[in-house]
Amino acid sequence: MEYMESQSVPITLERVGNILAYACAFTEEQINNFVKDDFYLDILYTLVGSPCTSAERIDFLQGLIKDYTSFDSMTAAALTEQTTSATLESIPPNILVRYTRTELLKYGSDLCWKIVDLLSHVDIYVVSRAQIQEAYQYSISCLGKSTGTLTADDLVSLGTMICGLSSLDYDRLSSQALEDFIKQLQRDCPLTYDERVALTSKYVAAKGLTNGTGIRSSDISRLATLFPLLPSSVLSAISDEVLLAEAGTLLDELKEQEKFEESRKQSGLSSDISDGDRTAFESAKRLLYETIATALQSSANTAARRRKRSTASLTCSDLQTLQKSGLSALSTTQLTSLADEDFVDCVEILGAVIDFSEEQETSLLNVAMRTTVWGEPSTWSTDNVYNAGVICQAMSETQITSLTFNLDAVSRLGEFDGWTSVKKKAVFDRWLNQLKGGDSSSITVSELRSLGHITCGAETSHISVIPHTVYKDAADSVGELTSCNDTQLTAFATLAKAAYGSNVTSWLSSVISNIGVIIGGLSTDDVVLLSSTQIDAIDPNHIPYFPPDIFAGFTVEQFFTFSSAQSSKTTTEQRQALSAAQLAALQLDFSSDDAPRTAASSNFVVVLLPLVLMFLQLT
Repeated sequence: MEYMESQSVPITLERVGNILAYACAFTEEQINNFVKDDFYLDILYTLVGSPCTSAERIDFLQGLIKDYTSFDSMTAAALTEQTTSATLESIPPNILVRYTRTELLKYGSDLCWKIVDLLSHVDIYVVSRAQIQEAYQYSISCLGKSTGTLTADDLVSLGTMICGLSSLDYDRLSSQALEDFIKQLQRDCPLTYDERVALTSKYVAAKGLTNGTGIRSSDISRLATLFPLLPSSVLSAISDEVLLAEAGTLLDELKEQEKFEESRKQSGLSSDISDGDRTAFESAKRLLYETIATALQSSANTAARRRKRSTASLTCSDLQTLQKSGLSALSTTQLTSLADEDFVDCVEILGAVIDFSEEQETSLLNVAMRTTVWGEPSTWSTDNVYNAGVICQAMSETQITSLTFNLDAVSRLGEFDGWTSVKKKAVFDRWLNQLKGGDSSSITVSELRSLGHITCGAETSHISVIPHTVYKDAADSVGELTSCNDTQLTAFATLAKAAYGSNVTSWLSSVISNIGVIIGGLSTDDVVLLSSTQIDAIDPNHIPYFPPDIFAGFTVEQFFTFSSAQSSKTTTEQRQALSAAQLAALQLDFSSDDAPRTAASSNFVVVLLPLVLMFLQLT
């Protein structure tokens, strides 16, 4: 039984505050069972502020708050009468932003300025686009700015709510507002591709940038992540000198934008931006990388002519300008032309690029195999293997079986997906035979945690003899391996049952969370036994790892307990395996702007919370 379910630790405001960093590990069932005393509302408000709380969890908490305060049934007059500036300040902005515009109007007009001020401090990482847009419309109405020019001062007042601006609103921005806030809009807001294009076009028109020759470094700095969306005719006309002077800053901005998207994804807001939008933006970034690569080559050609050299290869410094994210824009000719010294100096960066094509990896392998570099793979040191990284994916099976491994080298190769099944097996077999005498029963915890995707090169006969105690101590690492096939997942699930108990009904939610994708290796007889609490602990991103026939083993009653995030992660093949009743119970809805949402709590938090509560019981 879960520790919290024993109810041996009273949940007080002070205790929630003490464990706030881990509070997202509370299940919804546990929160529903909190005593509704005088501190209940304050406890819910406090939970909203947990640094690990997801958007979905805050939605759930807002529902409890509305129920407890009878918000829906309360008249606007009654709400207005009992609300003061002080009572509004007690409500977390991340709760207020979840009220619709109509609901916010219930507070009356006298305090709308206060609500606008609170909304301006919303945490953009836990709020959906739909919620932002509702709150933005309320805010500009309160400020009397529903029409007319939006000034820089207006945007200061709006704060985070500027993320609610539509493409039409961009046309209302004053020249100063556009200049001052364009960087914040494109960096700190979840904009669609069309919104990014519209904002770029607005800036281009306002600055009269009809061709690339007029673009200055200050324009590139302001455009930042919008820069790739400049018309191709403008982008190609920018001088190499200007572009290369700002290339590092540009790529840093794009990297930060990727981190922003990842943070929102972790909070469960990945669908705010469609896959189509992401693909379009990635294509635009690809064009930018190629433009920078062309500029670098042009600069190298110029330098070669000055020095009267016949070749003009890129240097390691040029590669560093492109950064890891842009190196796949280099042609195979540019990669093949790398000088020995530049390849060796930058090989660790080159060996970490996950979006190289097979042809690009082969080009780099040919450079590495020059007699003046490292020679044939059979002569490579373990450091060479480590630094080569993904380049090793271009090797033949025979070449792989000639490599010399240590744990660091094979772990480096295991950091990368993208291996074919045959090559992945070849790497695992070579490591196992070379360092473990072919005996997988002797694999240690540290080795199993370190092998990464190479673990998925193991045969089921190898997996079956790994001691279950070793697996148990490495379960969280194995649970992150998304490249294992169904039979491998089944083999690891057998180890999980040996480690945690053959009857899955005895598994804690922390176990479900800890084993990760291995949940997909359970049998039909197992999945039918999972409780609603256990199902709630399944990461939505791990739902696709259930084979269709196993997924069909969930009952209608179980499907009713799936969250929207879990339901929306199901695959076409899984849904096709379901009966009409099962499919209806999934309650699929892909139309919502803020679905799917994923749980943000980490395995560490789920495991640690009961221990923290045990400590608090003793204090």
